[in-house]
Amino acid sequence: MSSSISHNIKGRTKAQDVFYTPKELALLHIEMIPDEYKTEGNIWLDPCSGKGIYYNNFPTTVDRVQVEITEGDDFLTYPYEDNTVIIGNPPYSIIEEWLKKTIALKPKIFSYLILQHHITPKRLEMLEADGYTMTQMKFLKVFKWYGISTIVSFERHSVPYTEITYNRKVFREDAE
Repeated sequence: MSSSISHNIKGRTKAQDVFYTPKELALLHIEMIPDEYKTEGNIWLDPCSGKGIYYNNFPTTVDRVQVEITEGDDFLTYPYEDNTVIIGNPPYSIIEEWLKKTIALKPKIFSYLILQHHITPKRLEMLEADGYTMTQMKFLKVFKWYGISTIVSFERHSVPYTEITYNRKVFREDAE
């Protein structure tokens, strides 16, 4: 990433949370969900479906649901608690509200692509208080995105175990 791109993002005065996930990265993210959640009877929710890069690549064995604010559906007012998996790339500017809503929906597992600095002791304590344990973390870089991104997964009432890995590949939205 050129320094001018980085400085332009860093110096924004208005949040711009529309950053589409590269397909290759969405596929990697989906693959990280344990196989036990990829079977019939599980419900997967894409809470910010954008172009559908996650939703369209969910396992064909699960029931799929998508929510997209630009289509009139707001995840923060989404009412259904029957989701097994919530997975996606949420808007970074409202991550605190997003995590609180995720907890309220009580999925068995949720996994988000977020910035590494979104993982704070306060947020970890909040998640642990509601029965969620971090089970996976993968650090990575996305072309033209500011900072280091992280895929982080939390499971409800899970045995405390965390797998932390990294990927040095730079993912690009324009690469197919």
